[in-house]
Amino acid sequence: MKNNYLIKQNTIYLSNEQINCLLLLNNNILLCGISDGCIILYNLINYFKIMSIKEHTDGINYLIQIPFNNKINNNNNNYFNYFNYKIISCSTDSYLNIYSLKANNYTIISYIIEKKIFNNSPINKILYIVNKNILISCSSDKKIKVYDNNNYEIITNINLFNLNNSYEINNILEINNEILISSYKEKSIKFLNINTFQTLKTIDNIVINAYQNSLVLFNDNILIIGSVQKIIFLNVITKRIIKIFKIHYRHPISFLIIDNKHFLTGEKEGKIKYYKYYGNELKKLYEYDNYNNIINAKEVSSIIKFENNKIITSCYDGSINIYNMNF
Repeated sequence: MKNNYLIKQNTIYLSNEQINCLLLLNNNILLCGISDGCIILYNLINYFKIMSIKEHTDGINYLIQIPFNNKINNNNNNYFNYFNYKIISCSTDSYLNIYSLKANNYTIISYIIEKKIFNNSPINKILYIVNKNILISCSSDKKIKVYDNNNYEIITNINLFNLNNSYEINNILEINNEILISSYKEKSIKFLNINTFQTLKTIDNIVINAYQNSLVLFNDNILIIGSVQKIIFLNVITKRIIKIFKIHYRHPISFLIIDNKHFLTGEKEGKIKYYKYYGNELKKLYEYDNYNNIINAKEVSSIIKFENNKIITSCYDGSINIYNMNF
């Protein structure tokens, strides 16, 4: 077995708290969502911490970038032309925050909070649907909410699970003009019509890890699901499980697709693994310990691609690791 698929280039300590999520802007600015409610911005060109934004009181669960619309809240027509990026954070403190960021020479020099939206319940994930210009959130109150991206007003508020239980919606994903949601405690996933949000199909008795990156599209037809000691492949056209692969004592919680046959997993136990899926067979090609301190070795919650041949992973100890890929 080849042993140099990943070569660690650098370890960078950014916080004393856990990094929950990563977002890359323009391939040079990294945003890290931290479990204490901070967003740390880091320059990947010159390797320095740009700033720390503290606008949440609890852990940040997910970060997204959305297109910049300089008509929003813009009384001065030229005011928003000074800003370069718009991002949204969702948090366990029940808030969605919308930020406008001003950039200069590969760094962020200032930001403003454009709006804070209170949700009444911890928000687990947020999506932007490009062709409809809407935002969709899922949360611990068993609801999904749909927002108009022009003014951030709620368009639709939908409860999808039994109000008498304690289930929550952990994950949400856009697939071929449909919405897929999952609940760890409910042990089910649902496919919804993206226009009406009516349930098209429910698949029960399927445990999906309660992490925001444990669902990923492998290609147009196949979804990969990180489960408890399993990797599940599901056909999103027929909405049937293709195959379940057992991974003893391991919990894959994040994925990065490399090509139409290969992908990486980040595990709750701190390992990165490189797999080949072909002909309904799964083969592990390589594994690597992502953690830097054996005492704090847990949870590779995010893996993102950086430049052409590098990846960045989050680490439980508040660090990021940068690897050169040799695939």
